[in-house]
Amino acid sequence: MWWMVWSACKPHPDPTQIAQPTATTATTATTAETGVPGRPPLLALDPAPTNLLMISIDTLRRDHVDRYAADGIVRMPFLTALLGESVVLDDHRQCSNWTFASTNCTLSGLYLEEGAFMPRFGPDGSPIPEGQPTLARYLGTFEVLSHLETTNKYLSDQVGNAQGYTQSNLRAGPATEVFERGIEALSQQLAGAPPERWFLHLHLYEPHLPYVPPGQYLDEARALPPTQWDLEHDLGQSLAIAAYPGLSPQERAEVDAQLRARYTADVRWLDDQLLAGWSLLEQGGWLDDTLVVIWTDHGEAFWEHDLQGHAKLLTREENDAVLAFWAPGLTPTAWGEPTHAVDLVPTVLDALKIPLPEGLSGEILGTADPRRPMFATTSGYAGVYQSVVADGSKLHLGWDGSLQLWDLRVDPLEQRDRYAPDDPVAQALWEQLEPRVRLLQPLIPEAQVIWPSR
Repeated sequence: MWWMVWSACKPHPDPTQIAQPTATTATTATTAETGVPGRPPLLALDPAPTNLLMISIDTLRRDHVDRYAADGIVRMPFLTALLGESVVLDDHRQCSNWTFASTNCTLSGLYLEEGAFMPRFGPDGSPIPEGQPTLARYLGTFEVLSHLETTNKYLSDQVGNAQGYTQSNLRAGPATEVFERGIEALSQQLAGAPPERWFLHLHLYEPHLPYVPPGQYLDEARALPPTQWDLEHDLGQSLAIAAYPGLSPQERAEVDAQLRARYTADVRWLDDQLLAGWSLLEQGGWLDDTLVVIWTDHGEAFWEHDLQGHAKLLTREENDAVLAFWAPGLTPTAWGEPTHAVDLVPTVLDALKIPLPEGLSGEILGTADPRRPMFATTSGYAGVYQSVVADGSKLHLGWDGSLQLWDLRVDPLEQRDRYAPDDPVAQALWEQLEPRVRLLQPLIPEAQVIWPSR
């Protein structure tokens, strides 16, 4: 396993002291070794890009990107246009539902239960021990200089979740400042003896709670009936969310409408900032000879399953995600087969023509079996949950003993639970999920599984 290779590594290891990938795991391997025989990778780039730019977005619901918005509301015209110029994964899922866990598995290419540590709340949940396998650490063994500019402590050195970057900086601020600071920091690093390749990772905080964009974005929210809380600030929003279960139906509707409108306002502000940031990258030549990866770490719930926020359940509003790749000369492609966050690392390495390490959970996009099971895991505010999706159905397990089964082909919003112990679909999915539960158990020793009656 990759995490075993790295378990004793220092922050910036000497490549000569690290076990290198074998020839059978190099990107020149046949698809029989990386996925389904005869299926080519999605990112066929020749020559390969030299550099890597990653833009990860916090707390963005996929259905609030215009490309996926069933309600027809325009929120993100720039990002939607950019996705139209990219290789975009239209049925993509995250491995978790909050930043600490989802960035950990996305940047390692490992399912959480297959790793050596489970990120979670509480004193045992952080920091991640030294030796975390990350894309940045692996690229460093090929002399790729890297910088992380982040706005969330759960993707930072503060919790051990930024291992392997040549340099990382945690600082609050809007997305435009993240672009500016990241470009400046990378420029300073390159001013000395420039490496042959670089990797810049920008993590944007909007539209994370509190939803407080500049006033010009709030006209729709301010036109709605007011609530008894001051929703212009973090405290008022938090108090309204906490009080929601005890409110009357009318009061609930008013709070829901206000918070959704403010979230939409934050999303629109983010889109304008993405446009400004992209312009900075274009003007500075940072997009030349560069593979750009745009992804989201999780979504945001608005009581679709009786809860608001994230780090709660592994339902679609929290777990659906966005992933897209852009590069000069890359043919735009809409890929409709199911994909997973753990596919990001092998796909990026393959596109950059860098050999793949052994033991990754994910596949090079385009080569994978579309019927493979996909897993998600969280230890969050609502407890420990795990899920599996395969063949258009989803089984959702709570360690409190709860089980739900959804047929995503007729119930994409996951509103009609059809679980029954003797259901053959449930039984088949349980056979996939149960081993994952047993893998996770030793990583969360303070939690106990209540095994569901079957």
